[in-house]
Amino acid sequence: MTVSASVTIDTPSASTSYTNAATAIVMNTTMDHINTLWVVFYRSDDAGTTWTVASNITNQTDNQTLFNATISVANFSTDGNWTLNATAWNGTDLGTDQTTSVSNVLNIDSVAPTSTVQFTDNDLTNLTANLKADYGSEVLVNCTPTDATAGINIYKSYISIKYPGVSSYSDNLSLTANTTSQVTATVLDSQTRGDLGEYSIKCFVEDNAGNTVSTILNFTTQTVVVGAGSAAGSTGTAAIEGWENPVGTIMIGSGTVSEGGRLTTEGISRLMKTNAVIKLDISGENHRIEVKAATDDKVVLTISSEPFDVTINAGETEEVDVNGDGIADLEVTYHKLFAKTSADLTFKQISVPVEAEAMDDESVDETTTEEDTEDYASSNGGLTVTLAVIVIILIIGYALIKGKKK
Repeated sequence: MTVSASVTIDTPSASTSYTNAATAIVMNTTMDHINTLWVVFYRSDDAGTTWTVASNITNQTDNQTLFNATISVANFSTDGNWTLNATAWNGTDLGTDQTTSVSNVLNIDSVAPTSTVQFTDNDLTNLTANLKADYGSEVLVNCTPTDATAGINIYKSYISIKYPGVSSYSDNLSLTANTTSQVTATVLDSQTRGDLGEYSIKCFVEDNAGNTVSTILNFTTQTVVVGAGSAAGSTGTAAIEGWENPVGTIMIGSGTVSEGGRLTTEGISRLMKTNAVIKLDISGENHRIEVKAATDDKVVLTISSEPFDVTINAGETEEVDVNGDGIADLEVTYHKLFAKTSADLTFKQISVPVEAEAMDDESVDETTTEEDTEDYASSNGGLTVTLAVIVIILIIGYALIKGKKK
């Protein structure tokens, strides 16, 4: 007689399961024939070629169909692929009676996965060697986990950031990719908050056996950071040797047009990447200034409405006539090339605004020369004599009239 059987493993629950440590396994066998005499439970660490008896259960009742056995921890001595087997017997002679075997697999994996974290560009080119990333720009974090045995559980992966002066990680980044071999996210300028000091990126991954690893990549404001605001209050850069703050604190990205508004003599400063544009109202006229090229030594600006180029050496200031009237209207200072990507520039108004010039013209019209003063005095003197003559005539006339009445 052939005895058929269905076999389940309660712990772990799946037929091919992973665990990160040796654990006792509870095996339940449910037989569909009431004449089953006993069930033998085996385990093998070599995918079924060599078997060791782990438990042997004899039928306790005439109609027993459920056989339970706990396979102890001692049966699983090392990491690996363990096969569990339940064999049902319906006779007393193991050599001749029919049997049915059902095997289940258990993978023990106590080795944590590995991962690397890098700053990359959009082409995933590694920037980690020098940690050079654009000040004020988004930074792509590329985490590459590996686990050869259990595989990565993508539902547990995340990337988080720790701000300067803060002891714990917060702000889990929104993942742009999440696979068993790659986890990526973008650090936004709004998340770097503009603090000065050391930031830290943590990539957390977990494999299907429950092993975890956290990989850390630190960076400072010397390499990545931007924006305005604060995540942890003010933090200094005294500990960063050679650090020099840029004059500009607002970044204009490549291909971006920024409205700078009315320029004043106090001026404004910007960090501008190549092909970045700022629009300024200079003496009541609108002008565009674009960074054509920027190096450590010099910057080339294109100024329009009628385009012309201006080259300024690093650390120097140039006065520019933006409208061709022979008067310098704009002062531009090129401080330096910041973080190898952005021209640190200051713009100032140096000519008198249109409205102020009109007021000066009116004041000039109202002034008088010395000659005008003499003419004015002369005319006033003639008027005085005329009035005196009229008064004398009136007095004489009055006296004559009064004498006749007498």
